[in-house]
Amino acid sequence: MRRGYSLFLALLASLLAAACSAPAGSTPATRLTLLRGRITHPLDSVVTVTRVRESLTYREDSLQLRLGPDGTFRLRLDTLSRPTELALLHGEHRFALFVEPGDSVHLSFDGQQPEASLRYAGRGASLNNYLAELDRQGLLAGFDLSPMGQGIAHADTLRHRAEQFRRQRQHLLHRAAAAGPLSGAAQRFARFATDYEWAGALLRVPAEYRYERGRPLPGLSPAYYDFLRRVPVPQDSALAVTDYRLFLMAYLGHTLRQRAAGPLPANAAQTDRAYLAAARVAFGSSRSRDYVLARLLYELLLFRRLSEAEPYLADFLRLNRDSTLARIIRREFAARRQFAPGQPAPPFALRDSSGQEVTLSSFRGKVVYLDFWATWCRPCLEEMRAAPALYRRFAGRPEVAFVAVSLDHDALAWRRWVRRNGQPGVVYVHAPGLEAPVATSYRIKGIPSYWLIGPDGRIVDSAPPRPSQPLEVRKAIEQATRSAPAAVARR
Repeated sequence: MRRGYSLFLALLASLLAAACSAPAGSTPATRLTLLRGRITHPLDSVVTVTRVRESLTYREDSLQLRLGPDGTFRLRLDTLSRPTELALLHGEHRFALFVEPGDSVHLSFDGQQPEASLRYAGRGASLNNYLAELDRQGLLAGFDLSPMGQGIAHADTLRHRAEQFRRQRQHLLHRAAAAGPLSGAAQRFARFATDYEWAGALLRVPAEYRYERGRPLPGLSPAYYDFLRRVPVPQDSALAVTDYRLFLMAYLGHTLRQRAAGPLPANAAQTDRAYLAAARVAFGSSRSRDYVLARLLYELLLFRRLSEAEPYLADFLRLNRDSTLARIIRREFAARRQFAPGQPAPPFALRDSSGQEVTLSSFRGKVVYLDFWATWCRPCLEEMRAAPALYRRFAGRPEVAFVAVSLDHDALAWRRWVRRNGQPGVVYVHAPGLEAPVATSYRIKGIPSYWLIGPDGRIVDSAPPRPSQPLEVRKAIEQATRSAPAAVARR
C-alpha cells in the first residue's frame, strides 16, 4: 500500500485499539504473542511496527526492528491483552496486521513485489491473509479509493457499487474462514469494518458530491437512507474499529442535516452547537456518544480558537463517562493554552524550493501569516485558490510576510505544485509530514492550519480567518500590523 493514500493511512493506523471491547470492569489476561517475518530482496535494513496509542488523537507508538543478514525479524509482545491491529512499514510500503493474545504470526514477502507476494502463516494467519487479499484487490483502503468508488454520478449507481464492494469483502472473508480458523474477535472485527465502511460510504459520497458540486447527488430520495436500518446505531462493541468511528461522524452529519431540513447555520458557533446537540440526540447515553462528543471537542481545538472551544468543555465533562477520553481532552486543552495570544511562536528552520534556509526569526519585525498545508489536502487547495486575492491585497507591504509550510512526504509533488502555482511574494517551505518537528512543535494534527504571528515573534492568533474569508482575514492582518512599522524601522 503506497503512502499516497496519506489520509487513509493515518486513519487506518488508528485500528490499534482492541477490535472488540472487553466487558466493563474486566481485566483481560495477557498472553505471549509473537510476530516474525522474512523479507527477500529487502528495500531497507529495518522494518517499523506501529500502533496507535489513542484513537481520539491518533497518537502512535513505533518500534524499529533491524533485519538480520537473512532478512528476518522477530517481535515479542509480552503485554498484549486485547485483539490489536498493528501497521508494519518497510520502504514505502505499509501493511495492516491483526493480532490477538497468544498468536504466533509469520509473514513473508519479496521486496521487489511486496503486495503481490505477502503471505502469512501460523496462528492468526487467516485474517491477515484476508487483509492482504483486500489490499491486492484495492478493497482495503475503503470504498472511496476502490475502483468501485470512482466516477459516481447517481444514487442508484452508488447503491449498486457499494453493495458490490460489501459482497466482495464478505466473499473474501468467507474464503479466508474456509482456508483456516478465524476467531470470534477476528470475525467481528472484519464484519464491523465491512458493514460500517459500506454504510459510511453511502452517507459520505452524497455529502461529498454536494460539497464539490453545490447540488444534491441525482437520484437521492428519502427512501435512499433506508439502508441505515441494516446497521445498529449505536454499536459500542465496534468502537475500536476505525470504520465504525468514521461512520459515527458521517451519521452525525446526516442526522444534523435531517434535523435542520435546510442549509446548516452559516455562523461557526451556531454550527458547533448544532453538532454537539445532534450528537446527544443521535447516540443517547452510549459510549459512542462520549467518543463523538470528545472528537467534536478535539476538532474544535484543532480548527477553532481556544476561546471558541472552552465553553463546551464543562458540558462534555459532565456528560462523559469515559475517564480516558476525559484525560485526553483535559490534556489537549492544557496544551492548547500554551499557544494563547502573547505566547512565543515556536521557532523553525526550513528549506524553500531553491534550497535556501528560512527561519521564523528572519521575519522578525513582520507580521507572519503562516499556513500549514499539503498538495494532497483538498480543503488546503481550495484555500490556496482563494489566497492570491489576499496576497495581492498586501503586495508591497514589507511589514507582512506570507509563509506556506508544505507537510507533504513527497517533496517532488510539493516542488511541482510550487512551480505551477506559486504566487509572487509568498515564501514556500517544506517539512516532511505531520511528524516533522515544525508540525509537532505547533501541535498540527489537521490541515489546513493557519497562524498569525506578530512582529515580536509572539502568537497573535492560533486560528485566524482563512483566505476564503477575505474581509475577516484582511481585518485580522491589518490589526496585527499596527505595531509592525516601528519594528521594521528598527531592523
